[in-house]
Amino acid sequence: MVEPFIGEVALFGFNFAPTGWASCEGQLLPIAQNAALFSLLGSTFGGDGQTTFALPDLHGQAPAGLTYCIALQGIFPSGYPIEAYYRSAGPWAISSGTYTDASGDTYDLFYPTNLGADGFKHPILTWGNGSFGKTSDVKDVLNQFASWGFVTIASTSGWTGTGNEMLTGAQDMVSLNSDPDSMFYNQLNTDEVGAIGVSQGAGGTVRATLHSGGLIKTAVPISLPAPIWVTESDAFNVAQLSVPVLFLGGSNDLLISPPWTLLEYYSEVPGAAAMLVLNGADHLTIKNSPGGYLGYITAWLMYQLQADQYARGAFVGDPPEANTNTNWSWQVEKNLS
Repeated sequence: MVEPFIGEVALFGFNFAPTGWASCEGQLLPIAQNAALFSLLGSTFGGDGQTTFALPDLHGQAPAGLTYCIALQGIFPSGYPIEAYYRSAGPWAISSGTYTDASGDTYDLFYPTNLGADGFKHPILTWGNGSFGKTSDVKDVLNQFASWGFVTIASTSGWTGTGNEMLTGAQDMVSLNSDPDSMFYNQLNTDEVGAIGVSQGAGGTVRATLHSGGLIKTAVPISLPAPIWVTESDAFNVAQLSVPVLFLGGSNDLLISPPWTLLEYYSEVPGAAAMLVLNGADHLTIKNSPGGYLGYITAWLMYQLQADQYARGAFVGDPPEANTNTNWSWQVEKNLS
C-alpha cells in the first residue's frame, strides 16, 4: 500500500482499523502521542485542545461491512513537512509566570503546565529581547517553545546585549531544579540548555554562551547586528563559539543585520553551525509576524536539546530540507552531526 498522508481518510473493506490508522468514530486521542495529526485537525471535532483532540465521527456513514479510517502515520501534507510539523504548536499545554533574581532583575517564565509528565525532564532556554523590547512582543514565540516541552526564562529587560541577564536566568533555572521549594524541582534537564535572542538579544545570546562555562549547549542568534551597531560593552566574538549555532535573519533586513554579515559570522564559527535567511522578513518580523520563523527554530531546538532525529532532517541530509525550501535563502550548514 502507498504510504498515506497523515490525516487522510480512507474507506476500508473490513470492520477494524489497520496499523497506523484509527476508525473515524469521534473518539478522543492524546495530543502527546499524535502531535502531527493534531497539528492538522486541532480541536475542530472536539477535545480540549490541550491534552486531547477528537477524530471526525463518520460512524454509521460507511456502507455495511466497511469502515472509514484516518491515517495517524505517514507523510505530512506539506512540501516542507519538517518545517510544517514544528511550526505547529507542540503537545504540551502551556503556562506562564514570573521570577525575580537575587539582584532584583525580573523575568517572565514560559513552561509546560504538566511539568515532568511521564518522567520527562524539560530542557531550559534563556531568551534575550532586542533593544527596548518586551517579552510580550514575542509571547507567541515563547509559548511555542513551551508547547514543545521547553522551560524558557525570558529577561524582561530591553537591554540584554551584555548577556548578563540571560546567563543569570539560565544559571538560576539550574538552581531552581535543585530547590525542593521550587515548582521546577527535579523537573529540568540541566544538561540541555540553550540561549536564543533577537537583535541586541542575539548579541547577548553569543555573549551568554561564551561566558557560560559550558552550561549553554546551543545558541540561536536571530538578526545578529552587524559590528557597526554593537557597542564596546556588548562586543562579541563568534569565532570563540564552540557549541552548535543557528544564525537566522531576514532578506529585507538590509541595514542592521544583512544576510552577507550573517554569512561572515557563520564563516567565523570554527565548529557546528547553520544559517538561514527568511525571505521577505525584516528586522522586526520575529516580533510582528513570527510564524515564518517558528518551524525551523523549533526544529533546531528539538534537534539540539531533545535529540529529535526527525527535526535533524531539516539541517542534515542530502540535502537538508531547509536547503530545498523556497521560503528561505542563504542556506548553509557545516560540521553538524
